[in-house]
Amino acid sequence: MGQKQILMEQLKQILQLKSDGVAIREIARRLGISRNSVRKYLERLGSEVIGQSYDKQIAEAAYCGEAFKRDTLRQEQLNKHLLIAKKDLSDTGVTRQLLWQEYIVGYPDGYSYSQYCYHVH
Repeated sequence: MGQKQILMEQLKQILQLKSDGVAIREIARRLGISRNSVRKYLERLGSEVIGQSYDKQIAEAAYCGEAFKRDTLRQEQLNKHLLIAKKDLSDTGVTRQLLWQEYIVGYPDGYSYSQYCYHVH
């Protein structure tokens, strides 16, 4: 089961409380989220964010990190594949499932089938 995302305001509160020296257990209690969630968000943002300008640091961590670069690369790979795949989709016997299987063979770290269908649509 996927984890529910927290609000940006809660993320700022986590960072503020951590920079104030509040323990993870107490942060979780005050904000009503699990300790593991607090740990996860602190780990993702890194210790260099704590105690600095939150808005800018959070944005940089979210949009300039390795995950964002990897997603950009996946999107470019998908766009290349879809240029050819959309033409093939009109052929008899060609399904989205078949095209997605070809895509995954070429790009093993590519999008899941549901995301692939979303982009094809």
